[in-house]
Amino acid sequence: MCSNKLMTIAAFVCMVTTATYAQTAQPVADSTQPSADTKPADSVAVTVEGHEIMESELDSLKDLFVRSNPQLRRMSPEQLEATLRPHLLRALIDLYLLDQVLEKDGVKATPEEMLVEVKKNIAMQIDRAGMTQEQAEQQIKMMSGQTWDEYIADQARHPLFVHSILLSKLMEKKYPERLDISDEDIEKEYEQSKEYDYMKVRASHILITTREMNTDEEKAAARKRIEELLVEARKPDADFAELARQNSDCPSKENGGDLNFFPRRARPGQGGMVEPFAEAAFALEPGQVSDVVETQFGYHIIKVTDKQFNTLADVKDKLGEQMKGQKTVQVGTEYLGELREAADIKYPAGKEPATRPAVRAMPKTTTKPATVDN
Repeated sequence: MCSNKLMTIAAFVCMVTTATYAQTAQPVADSTQPSADTKPADSVAVTVEGHEIMESELDSLKDLFVRSNPQLRRMSPEQLEATLRPHLLRALIDLYLLDQVLEKDGVKATPEEMLVEVKKNIAMQIDRAGMTQEQAEQQIKMMSGQTWDEYIADQARHPLFVHSILLSKLMEKKYPERLDISDEDIEKEYEQSKEYDYMKVRASHILITTREMNTDEEKAAARKRIEELLVEARKPDADFAELARQNSDCPSKENGGDLNFFPRRARPGQGGMVEPFAEAAFALEPGQVSDVVETQFGYHIIKVTDKQFNTLADVKDKLGEQMKGQKTVQVGTEYLGELREAADIKYPAGKEPATRPAVRAMPKTTTKPATVDN
């Protein structure tokens, strides 16, 4: 019920962490690294249309993923090799093939275009994470040590971001009809997602927990106490936040019971409010106080302090842009698969992949600088 809001910003933190390491992922001489004399000789991992992709490139990419993903650090070297190698090797193949097409088709982007796109991309990430601009700047400072302007400028020049934008431009040039989003598509998506994304309330609550209570007498006493608090909470001069601080059993009492904004329904893994708590909260107008609401956590008094309900008209343009972006990624992923199928790809003996990795969006990395006009 009082779930940690850090879960809602996980995607943004992951983006910052990965990008931060990508900016600094150069070999660092220290006591744990082999010297130039003891390092194993580099060897070919795969040859793509006569171009050799080296094991050192694969190792650098694997190192990036490991350093930016704490879960991977718990794997043994053998597990990492089996888990990551097929996908990362395919990513390096894809990016080499993409570079050839971009050069052939003359698909480029100016630094000014990159700045516009990176600002748009990061704004979307912040919005999805439910963060404020200030929180985003704090996360960036903590993860990368950079100011907001420094981070934006670095991302606009970063090869991984440049490649993703150039792939989008290529898809718009080659398959514009496949990227079309109709009004009907937008309306359907809105109806399916409005309770998750476009209906939110901000509420505070007072909780008297019953989770550790085993007898009817204990629960009756808890019910009596919450009803007494309800009388106090509905007085014209009531200080709801102070009542929560003094009486609530939820950790949110430290913030006067404030639970911040939450959607009518939460997607799996996001963390949300249980029924009938959510139902009761969404039935209130700002300033109103609920009757006693019982959940598996105990008895609640809810006060709604704000509402954010976005109609289709409010979000149509933004939603359409998001849907086009998703479709562009899908079409781009399929296109990379087609390039791979048609390419002459040769593996050294003993390095053939055991299985083909599942089709996924292209990992964000590069084997050489992408094309950006000066």
